[in-house]
Amino acid sequence: MPYLTYNYELFLIGALALLFLFRAVRAMIYKEINIPRETVIVALALFIAFLSTQTFENHAIRIDGFAPRYNLTLFKTIGKLIEKGRSYDGQETYHLHINIIYINLLGNLLIFAPVGFLSAFLFKEAKWYKSLLAGFSLSFTIEIVQLFLITRSFDIDDLFLNSLGTLIGYLFFKLVTLIPPVKRFAQKTGHSERPYGWQWAIAYILCVILLSLAIFLHQYRIAKSVPWG
Repeated sequence: MPYLTYNYELFLIGALALLFLFRAVRAMIYKEINIPRETVIVALALFIAFLSTQTFENHAIRIDGFAPRYNLTLFKTIGKLIEKGRSYDGQETYHLHINIIYINLLGNLLIFAPVGFLSAFLFKEAKWYKSLLAGFSLSFTIEIVQLFLITRSFDIDDLFLNSLGTLIGYLFFKLVTLIPPVKRFAQKTGHSERPYGWQWAIAYILCVILLSLAIFLHQYRIAKSVPWG
């Protein structure tokens, strides 16, 4: 089966380099660097890089046709996992339940909590729906990309759990900002939001998409030139 293994390391380096370039240009335009805000942005970027590494690294892309796997029925996968755990007895049941509940369900739930937590620091008015939109958009992007991977699939249950996890992260943000020093830090990061932030974010995302396509097309040409028996 013709496939290629995406050069994710090159993409990650390029995406992070573009981020630092965009931040440097923004700093030169406004002649100001807000250290607390830049710290949060870098922390969020590094977490997203870690998250995408766990999701995409070492997964092959099919190049001989599009045969996606997907689940569009909410709670279908979650229900199957729980039901599968209940179908075993004895010690095996215990270990299976641990894997199912803590790794699969709680893992998908809590892995996006940092997105909701960190993104809330970046808004002048930290509203729950802003963080939710950030987490949902990231999770949806990941699920779409997984349609093209041989061993991955699009799952609406993952999208639901990730979005719920984002809200948990936001609620934790609201909790910790009751502490005066953290509240002052959040005010510094949020109130330093510069004009045209969304436009810059969209421009950065478009550059990252072009970078990913360029790497894919380069590897695609190489993979197509390899004879498959």
